[in-house]
Amino acid sequence: MAEVLWIDRLVHIAYMSMRDSFAIFPAACNFYFVATIHCERQLAKAGSLPDGFLLCNSRELSAELVWFTHQLQQHLSDPSELRREALLRRIAERLGRWDDVGLFELKLRNRIAHSSAPKSFE
Repeated sequence: MAEVLWIDRLVHIAYMSMRDSFAIFPAACNFYFVATIHCERQLAKAGSLPDGFLLCNSRELSAELVWFTHQLQQHLSDPSELRREALLRRIAERLGRWDDVGLFELKLRNRIAHSSAPKSFE
């Protein structure tokens, strides 16, 4: 049940972000991508999911999702270009420690060049 509720939270912020502009939508989706990439890496490396499916047990990522949800709600109640740009910068800073594949690279323009974990089939 915790995994289903976590997925619901990840999807919810993506839909919630669409109320403003496309600019925030990719950043909101990056929570899902961060969770997916690191989940795949854990599975490939350890053969298990110590932080749960899509990192549902990660207190750190959960705290960032709570922070983002709150910030997004504030922005949506009083949207402005200035607040949007500040929010996008803060998301990139706060998720930076998980972003080793360039999710927030401006030059990539919201494309993920490569992110899958190496697979081992024995």
